[in-house]
Amino acid sequence: MADVQGTGEAPASDMWDDDKWHRYGLLAGVVFVALQVASFVAAGFAPARDANVIEIVDYFHDNETGIQVASILTTFALIVGLWWLGSLWRVIGRLEPNGPRLAFIAVAGFITAGATVGVAQSMFAAMAIRPNAAFAEFSWTVGYVMVSFTLAAVAVFALAVGALALWTKFVPTWLGYLAFVTFILCLVAAVGAGTAKSFVTIFEIAGFVSLLVWVLFASLSMYRSNAGVRG
Repeated sequence: MADVQGTGEAPASDMWDDDKWHRYGLLAGVVFVALQVASFVAAGFAPARDANVIEIVDYFHDNETGIQVASILTTFALIVGLWWLGSLWRVIGRLEPNGPRLAFIAVAGFITAGATVGVAQSMFAAMAIRPNAAFAEFSWTVGYVMVSFTLAAVAVFALAVGALALWTKFVPTWLGYLAFVTFILCLVAAVGAGTAKSFVTIFEIAGFVSLLVWVLFASLSMYRSNAGVRG
């Protein structure tokens, strides 16, 4: 009996090693980026924000399966992203001497972005799952407006983590500057909440790409430095 208890204790301890799961959470950022890139590719080449109804209907028709796949991948990306956010919180939540103000803002921004991008993806997916030409333009417009709200939330996240990065050096300094670039790009893209001008698309794409690059390299940096690991 002593033998069984002795052999059973170590695996249980290793299974619930909090630091190990925290580091897995940091690597979840890499998976999050991979899922988001795959989602963008799967959805196909979308027309401009100010496309006419015929172009919009044709896009939904020609990329029906791809949009559905993109929606599924985005769903998994949100799950993995929240796992990553938990580990990020452990790292940044203890950096500020007077309490996690910037850290809270960053987390709130990321969660808000996840919620709004979910609504946006739902509008696009609805037209792929149940095509209806009469509602195509409505789904397209609402979807892109929600994308702009998403980028506004990403701007909040980027500004907060950028400030923390330059202040506390929890990631390399260049990632702090990249976060500020992301903030500016997403701030301009947020204008899309009230316009259908196609120039906004350039800033949307650049903002999302910049965010993904930040998440990828910040995740790898924190993983390699054992950021947030006790002792």
